[in-house]
Amino acid sequence: MAERFAGKVVVITGASTGIGAAAARLFALEGAAVVLAARGADALERLASDIGSSGGKASAFPADVTDRAACERMLAHAKATFGGVDVLVNNAGANRRGPIGDLTADDLVFVLQVNLIAPIVLTRLALPYLRERGSGAIVNVASIAGMIPVDHEAVYSATKFGLRAFSFALVEDSIVMQNVEVGRHAIVRRAIVDKNVRIEEGAQIGVDPAEDRRRFHVSAGGVVVVGKGEVVAA
Repeated sequence: MAERFAGKVVVITGASTGIGAAAARLFALEGAAVVLAARGADALERLASDIGSSGGKASAFPADVTDRAACERMLAHAKATFGGVDVLVNNAGANRRGPIGDLTADDLVFVLQVNLIAPIVLTRLALPYLRERGSGAIVNVASIAGMIPVDHEAVYSATKFGLRAFSFALVEDSIVMQNVEVGRHAIVRRAIVDKNVRIEEGAQIGVDPAEDRRRFHVSAGGVVVVGKGEVVAA
């Protein structure tokens, strides 16, 4: 089997579970060296060991994406360990569900920091590494909640709308990005990149809100679970 990412280095945040872990396994299977970042050190070490046992290359780097210094060290670790950074996957996410009036200020700030501020900061920090390699890619993992607001998830939805806007703006920012590509379509195409939902093969969203709501079964309980991280990561 051809290894499409042979020689490439991929940094994945939120890599300990769900989409992040599934993506890490797939990137490694395709020949990439993966740097696994998340707060859960034990889960990262187990995943890195599993990938290594399967013949892949992986390095666990426990980090909190809301800590800029930790993010800087993570990227430096990727270069020191594997020679650089070719792909950044901003996958780490957080949520605090409930009516906005019931959430604390700390809840609001935390979700904003993890889901929106961290990807923006990491993108800025990663650009020198990507340019050093001559090209690269940034994948921002969004959610159906960034296209269809979900009740009791106002802040989460706001961050995912914001992440989509940031991604689209970067695509247009050719002077800044140069040869770096942004995965602005990652939230549509084959599957919504959200650990709680998958859509039908080839389905398109954002055209008919009523049809979107029917398809994704949005309810007071959120989105019905119909897929797993492995499906979405593929």
